[in-house]
Amino acid sequence: MLKVSVLIPLYNSENNIVETIQSVLNQTYTNIEVIVVNDGSTDESLNRISLIEDDRLIVVDQENKGASAARNTAFDHSTGELIQYLDADDLLEEHKIEKQIELFLEANDSACLISGVWGRFFDAISNVKWEHQEIDEDYDQPYKWLLDSWQGKGMAQPGIWLTPRSVIEKAGKWNESISLNDDGEFFCRVLLQSSKIIFCPEAKVYYRSGDVNSLSNVISDRSLQSQFLSLKCYKEEFEKKDLLIGHEKVFSDLFYGFMYSFKTMSTALLKEVDDYVKTEYLQYKSKFHSVNALYSLLVPVLGFYNVTIFRNRLFKIYSKS
Repeated sequence: MLKVSVLIPLYNSENNIVETIQSVLNQTYTNIEVIVVNDGSTDESLNRISLIEDDRLIVVDQENKGASAARNTAFDHSTGELIQYLDADDLLEEHKIEKQIELFLEANDSACLISGVWGRFFDAISNVKWEHQEIDEDYDQPYKWLLDSWQGKGMAQPGIWLTPRSVIEKAGKWNESISLNDDGEFFCRVLLQSSKIIFCPEAKVYYRSGDVNSLSNVISDRSLQSQFLSLKCYKEEFEKKDLLIGHEKVFSDLFYGFMYSFKTMSTALLKEVDDYVKTEYLQYKSKFHSVNALYSLLVPVLGFYNVTIFRNRLFKIYSKS
């Protein structure tokens, strides 16, 4: 019977961590271990989970190093053949792992990934809104899942995946220098090391949301540098697999879409991204040129960088008024 290791990074989640752990311990598939890495929490998180009595729960304590480092520590302590990542405030539906195990065994393929469904909730899971996406299907070539996702056909909440340990060992650990989009960068490598993706519609993850403010209005330039690094890693991984040729337009859209999305991005970072795209000989024309009349008219004349600078300055003037 295959063992599943559920890896949970924990930092100051005293209000949700017990519910999260219980959603794992209540799984109908029982051959699991739950490894919680406390990443220097300063609230009551550790005291809350100390009341849980189950020998499948393992708690590891470390100084604060970030979520990616905590996930890597959890992986080092795990022993399961299959890995389930889960954030400290998200929940698994009770049949999630069981249903995915069934498909994994049926596939008889030690390098396949099993995906699932995720839904967003705020207060109670009874109010969850399930995401229905074009990428919710099987893929014989996992890199095509990535291309579809990057082209707006859906996204994955990291908890949906059930991943063979051997695939993660080939892909490498979480990149601890990346904070924003760390899951995107990690699972890009994982998918490119896998043989195929099998979609399991019965495998459900509840994704807890709180702050509904737009990231483009509050995110720091340091975090945006992290996301820029993750996008560059995407491209490098595709190059390693000889998959970039023919898909340059997808990557052009990724980088220019990144520039377009975050209005508070510094001029220096905008210039860095624009220079990178040109240096890497990616196609300059992008679907983001025509998102509004301003871009349609001015980008062909002034270039994406200059128009974006102008747009961002207008945004800052408007936001101060």
